[in-house]
Amino acid sequence: MPSWVWFSKALGAPVCDLFGGRLRDALPCYANINRATANRQPAGFAANARAAVADGFAALKAAPFDGFPALTQPVAAVGAATELGIACVAAMRDAVGPDVAIKSDATQQLCVPLSIEVARRLEPHRLSWYEEPIPPEQVANTKTIRDVITQPMAGGEYLVGMHGFAPLCQQGAVDIVMPDVKHCGGLAEARRMAVVAELHGVAVSPHNPSGPVATAASAQLCAAMSNFDILEFQWGEVGWRGDLITPPERFENGTSPCPTAPVSASN
Repeated sequence: MPSWVWFSKALGAPVCDLFGGRLRDALPCYANINRATANRQPAGFAANARAAVADGFAALKAAPFDGFPALTQPVAAVGAATELGIACVAAMRDAVGPDVAIKSDATQQLCVPLSIEVARRLEPHRLSWYEEPIPPEQVANTKTIRDVITQPMAGGEYLVGMHGFAPLCQQGAVDIVMPDVKHCGGLAEARRMAVVAELHGVAVSPHNPSGPVATAASAQLCAAMSNFDILEFQWGEVGWRGDLITPPERFENGTSPCPTAPVSASN
């Protein structure tokens, strides 16, 4: 990442221009409401889902299966956590209506049979994607889940390099890959991943529950990416986070303008 940033500043051009130029004027973004949701009951998720939509976002994500007990725990505990996660998704859908895209991150907590059961029970709530019910390194098992459920599958937020992402794309295990510029290998490696993903009909949505610097870097990547899907935004943080960079980070109606100049930290 640093070398591309250096060249960008030396040339007075955004990084996306070095990747072939902007393909769009604005980036659709989804609000990750998970960390802002201290009340982990359905009412808490519903309240923040409603608030994010009021802020202009037409898509949101939460991880209602956070804290899921180990599958070796008593059946009653696993069953109660399953019911709670499903109830939280249902509450978000009821809160925002049928037209808002809801994404659910299962944070790698489930097994294959339970992943399929949960996905099928979530079908009435029309998820726009079902994220990492099991670790994405389990490529064959991830494909098994994807092949029998109706929701698109997303994954790969902590994978590193082409060797980590290519099998998911080559084997058709996911519909969306999620490289994170902070640890996937940087902007250039993420760019190469996007090309491989496109060859296999896979979209890219960078994992980005992050601050404004990582968001700005991700935006540079997305602006020049033909198979870009949507960018993650960490919703519910302090009001001044956007002023930590120049030009300031701004969102309007759930979108972020594509970069037209180099970005730097504010003094």
